[in-house]
Amino acid sequence: TFIIENLLFDKSFNFIVGPKGTGKSEFVIGMCCAITRGLTFLGRKIPYCYPVVYIDAEMYPTDPIDREKPYLNMWGDAPDNYFHMLNFSFQDKQQFPDLVSEHGQQLIKNYLIKVEKLTGKKPLLVLDNLRSLSNYRENESDDWRPIGVWLKNLRALDVVSIVIDHHGKGDNAGPRGSSSKTDWANVSIFIKSV
Repeated sequence: TFIIENLLFDKSFNFIVGPKGTGKSEFVIGMCCAITRGLTFLGRKIPYCYPVVYIDAEMYPTDPIDREKPYLNMWGDAPDNYFHMLNFSFQDKQQFPDLVSEHGQQLIKNYLIKVEKLTGKKPLLVLDNLRSLSNYRENESDDWRPIGVWLKNLRALDVVSIVIDHHGKGDNAGPRGSSSKTDWANVSIFIKSV
């Protein structure tokens, strides 16, 4: 079942990658604003409203508000409890627990369950961005494995996830670090400036 026609589907694990400053977060915030309202995105249909939990470990605290504002002006509010933007600055010691830890993973899972109870629907999870959410060694596939397994397990629970990651070196490189990161991904989108 498509969440966004011919782009994003249920039970999927997805990557959005690109060099720094190319609009990855902006792209995904726009996508999430459309998803929470059941509108279209880049001319592709979104048949239903879906709740979103956006974990932001990088942006300045007011950036998410500023970036969402044009969509609020254009489309109005999303349904109650459909867009949850969690910023690092409001967390204990201004950081999320490391994503590689079971504790960090369980806190996110608990929040997803909370949003599902509020809306009656499984929320889509956005992790922005991978490097800011974990201190794992990027070039070591074994270090990535606990995060990858957790995302794969979320997919088995019908949670769609989008991981925003920086681009590796070279024009045709994929996500930075171990290429095994995308082994279980269903879709990997590369964003670059034109």
